[in-house]
Amino acid sequence: MSHAPPVSLTKPPAERSERGDETTRHLCAGVYLDREFRDLVLRRIRHDTVHRVAPSYGFDLVPVVDHAWRCWVLETTRHGCTVALLLIAAWSSLPTALTVVCALGLWGLARPLLRLTPEVLRIRLRTARAEWFHRYKTRGELDDANRLKERTRRLKLGTACCGVMMVTPAVSAWSAGVPLLWVLAWSAVLLTLIAVVTAMLTAAWQRALNSTRHPGPLGPPRLSRRQEVIDRQQRHPVAVYRRPEPKKDDGVPLLRLEPDDDPNFFVGSGELVHRWLPPLTVQLLRDRRGTALANGAGHPVLPVDGGREFVTPPFQAHELVEHLRSRMKAIGRPSDLTRMPGYQVANRIYFAEGDAPDVRKALTERCAPETLRRIINEPYGPAQYFLEIRTTSSGELVTTVFLRVTVKGRSLSLDFAACALTRTPSRYRLHGRPVPHRAPALAGLAALRRLPLEVLDSWRLVVAPWVLARSLRVRRGGGGWGRSPEVCVREEVAADWRSADFDKPVILDQMKIIELRLLTAVKDFLRSRGVDTSAFERRAETIISANVLNMGGRVDITNSAVGDSAQVNLGTAVPHGGHDATVQGAHA
Repeated sequence: MSHAPPVSLTKPPAERSERGDETTRHLCAGVYLDREFRDLVLRRIRHDTVHRVAPSYGFDLVPVVDHAWRCWVLETTRHGCTVALLLIAAWSSLPTALTVVCALGLWGLARPLLRLTPEVLRIRLRTARAEWFHRYKTRGELDDANRLKERTRRLKLGTACCGVMMVTPAVSAWSAGVPLLWVLAWSAVLLTLIAVVTAMLTAAWQRALNSTRHPGPLGPPRLSRRQEVIDRQQRHPVAVYRRPEPKKDDGVPLLRLEPDDDPNFFVGSGELVHRWLPPLTVQLLRDRRGTALANGAGHPVLPVDGGREFVTPPFQAHELVEHLRSRMKAIGRPSDLTRMPGYQVANRIYFAEGDAPDVRKALTERCAPETLRRIINEPYGPAQYFLEIRTTSSGELVTTVFLRVTVKGRSLSLDFAACALTRTPSRYRLHGRPVPHRAPALAGLAALRRLPLEVLDSWRLVVAPWVLARSLRVRRGGGGWGRSPEVCVREEVAADWRSADFDKPVILDQMKIIELRLLTAVKDFLRSRGVDTSAFERRAETIISANVLNMGGRVDITNSAVGDSAQVNLGTAVPHGGHDATVQGAHA
């Protein structure tokens, strides 16, 4: 048994990996420990060439897919060898195969019957003592009587099955005219072969699982065609999303609190925890102080807004994006002791699933600087550009901020969103934890103890031809061009945001730090271009000091009234300056 090294309270902590290695190892271990998760990775990622792969945030998907396939091959090989040995025995000598099956059945029933017999004796003694000393039975004694009937019935049934399985070899050998000793000898040989194969492949399975805990490369030394496609798509700046299907209005008042059934626009980034709805919009007006200094006056000249408005914007959207990119990189420099962990500033371009021609062109072409500038400066095009700012501590907690900058209608519009990926399940976290390190040999011996269950689990071999056929089909490579990702494995196993109370302060704190720096950088840029920032500063202050966060949900209350003697005026227009009953954002 090995344990993690003790944590020192006096020495500075060792530098943690910020590349997402820990989360990748946790997910690789998860495909061995969770069969449902492994099948999800194979069915919806490795063998799905119709849909694209979601962008990877804080982990690498290629090693996860490789280990999922390796685990499936080991398990299928074990089941295939077991079934092959049984079929060979049945073809050569049916009594031998029946004897092996009966031996496995006796092996499987022996332990439950040995545990059940003392329990039945204890309950029987307790019930007999109660009948001897008490005239009326208590509730506990009545429960013991009912439990005794159930346990006795199970014990009789198990004993009868054992008796049938003990007699079957002799009867089958007599009916086939084969000596019983010859049948028992070959059955022992066959049973030994099944046990050896099961132990060896289980040891190989345990060795592969242990490799996820050790430092070193997790991925394959050479990528296959399908793995190259997966790696290219998970790192590509272009992402494809699916628009939600329109829902029929049935006339029932709608109160929607958790729209979890809607597709997430920011695919792969996790739960949408905060967004400015509506986006922050600022009219581009000339600075009053700049106008006063230009006129040589001692006090600011206050013309109407129409005279101060920029007819031609003083900047283009890509100029502000480049300014934000350079300013935001400062808090992620390795030389900074207070830097954000795992900090990255990248480009993210979103296309709708229906814009297939534009998506194919964007995916085949290289995202040159001229192409990015054209997409950023076009607010109504099929592509939507977001400046992506990501921070993660070893990939377990990933906070991603998206900011879209557009200049339209003589105004600056800022669309801000924050998404979070929470921790992976605790049973996946073998790397870096003081859990027992199981040797492959011990795992093989443990498999022998549950050998009947291992043989019984061979029924899963019926789906192996279908999986192999799909695996041969994906060898040609390829991948969905314009189809949005159907699933993101990291989001599937992430903890529910509502239960991540201990991690919410960390995620929201990182989000607020990035949000504050973005607002400050935008304000400095507007001032450098002679734009009045008074309205922007007021709205930014409201956003920063907001106590209510929009967690991605929306509350729609229609045709409702709240309060004493309240009435609903159907068909009445909302007066100018009134407020809608829809809560959509964190700021007014």
